[in-house]
Amino acid sequence: MKKKWRMGGGIGAGEVYLVFRNETRRYPLPDRAALTQLAAVRRMFLGCFPDRLTPAWFENTYNRLYVLDHASRHFYELEDVRY
Repeated sequence: MKKKWRMGGGIGAGEVYLVFRNETRRYPLPDRAALTQLAAVRRMFLGCFPDRLTPAWFENTYNRLYVLDHASRHFYELEDVRY
């Protein structure tokens, strides 16, 4: 069974809402140029949930990041398309 973790809630004026399990936290949105890689999004989660996540968590193949499309209300898996 795959666990679903998501980045959602909306991007406001300089902040993003990150969700891990049943907890939502606000995090300052970095420069948009810094969000060009999946590693940057992982760093945002690590900074937002330092008490609950470690870099090793992202290495587990069962753990995934999802993005909520507000228009369709569907979650899409966040992938690194550089490969």
